[in-house]
Amino acid sequence: MKKYNTYRVMGIDRMSGEDWVEAEFTTAAEAFNEALTRTRTEFMDPSIEKGTSTIYRAYDPDGRRLLGPVSDS
Repeated sequence: MKKYNTYRVMGIDRMSGEDWVEAEFTTAAEAFNEALTRTRTEFMDPSIEKGTSTIYRAYDPDGRRLLGPVSDS
């Protein structure tokens, strides 16, 4: 897997399998919190069609998924 210098938030459409880079951050905490916020917003927003299949995941510069709350301190 290609190594990047940033922490990335990836959007993943669970129905089609499509994925994309949603955002890039300099810290793990920023990336993890953004992925968590975007996923929660996607499922809680009443203007978004129910059954939305998009989820967001955060990854470190080596491409490993961040699995829990992260502290940069």
